[in-house]
Amino acid sequence: MISMNLTRELKESDWHRINYYGAKVRHLDLRCSEYPDRWIAMIHSEALKAITTSQFFQCFVPKLRSLKLPLDDDCVLTLIPYLQCVLSRTLATIHISESSRRLARGRETTLMPHLLRHCPNIEVFKVLGFVLMQIPLCIPSMSELMCNLNNIRELNLGTFSPTPEMVRHLGDLPSLRSWTSLRTCDGVYDLKLFTTTGNRFPALRIFGFVSSWTTATAVVDSMRCPFESLSIEASPPQATDADSVRAFDQLIASMTAHPTVKSLLNLEISAWSCRTDAEPDVVSSTYERLFSFTALRSLTVGVNFPHNLDDSWIMSAAMAWPHLPELSLPGDGPPRMTLAGLIPLVKQCPHLSVLGLPVRLDPFEIKLLSGTSNAKIQCLAVLNKSIASPIAVFRCLVAMFPMLRSIYAILPDRDPGYKQLLEMFEDTEGVVEVPYYGDDDPLI
Repeated sequence: MISMNLTRELKESDWHRINYYGAKVRHLDLRCSEYPDRWIAMIHSEALKAITTSQFFQCFVPKLRSLKLPLDDDCVLTLIPYLQCVLSRTLATIHISESSRRLARGRETTLMPHLLRHCPNIEVFKVLGFVLMQIPLCIPSMSELMCNLNNIRELNLGTFSPTPEMVRHLGDLPSLRSWTSLRTCDGVYDLKLFTTTGNRFPALRIFGFVSSWTTATAVVDSMRCPFESLSIEASPPQATDADSVRAFDQLIASMTAHPTVKSLLNLEISAWSCRTDAEPDVVSSTYERLFSFTALRSLTVGVNFPHNLDDSWIMSAAMAWPHLPELSLPGDGPPRMTLAGLIPLVKQCPHLSVLGLPVRLDPFEIKLLSGTSNAKIQCLAVLNKSIASPIAVFRCLVAMFPMLRSIYAILPDRDPGYKQLLEMFEDTEGVVEVPYYGDDDPLI
């Protein structure tokens, strides 16, 4: 690395050049360390201090619309005390990320006051990671910032739990359309804050939150918005299998009597810690309630019960959702669905491009397909304990999904039948295995 120190007095002509080029910038990503092979101009903190206190100082990028701040980049942390260099009233979108769980260094606490002072017109605010959760001093400054932003359309605070004052303010905004990753913190909030009574949350259509099963049902009951997208992560799990199924059933029953039943396009419900020993008939009746959501385009339900469903449920799903592009029901336990059971999806859901079901890879008579196939699906996620007839299964998979390129399967101890199936696809330059490593799976 070559280091050059260029030192001279700052002249007014310098600002003419900075203003000319800076005014053209609309999107700014401050990541540095991710591009080690590129030339990167780095400004010493003393220089930033001198620039921001200069009588000629103006924002470097006065027409900036979006800003990305990765707080695990030391270069960005150095910049935070002088962030007014890139902040202006035109900034509408800000993404704050923290990919590691390292302890914060304290500079992050000055970030929110900068945004509050210089950026009153933020419309999209997203925090991804853990950093703000680790800094108690960020709570009041974040709350003050949120309570002074009146044009928010999209909000994601990551693992940060909003204060009651924030919830009250956000509920009154006519602009808030999307609020995801909300952590309701059971027992901390008065659930009456999450209500549409009094014309609260009038524009909210995309909603995602983390809570207990009981709180989730209560929130859905009181938030009578015609949601287009709903994401719920239930935590912690119930004490017994029966309690988990009952809680899941109560939530779905509440949703079927909700205005969202006709508007919902995307639904995601997860509770990965749920146990799996449940009565198949009880589970099936609960999942049948989902057919009420006739507009669905994407369904992901990860509560470890789908292996109790059988082929009759798949047939009903194909009839209920002929336009469905995504269907993912991951589970654990001996599956009851069969490969032949997927035939109704192949025939009646031509837009299906993402499919993940607990399915037994048993062969079937190819003539049952009646010449139909699905050329959109390139990856198939299945739950299978063994493959007795890999050659026959190979023929069925090729006939059903001619563009299949990868299989995500849970199999014990590298089942020899599965290994043979992969070898046949490799010979035809087809399927590539996506391995599963249990709880340590890097893909999860």
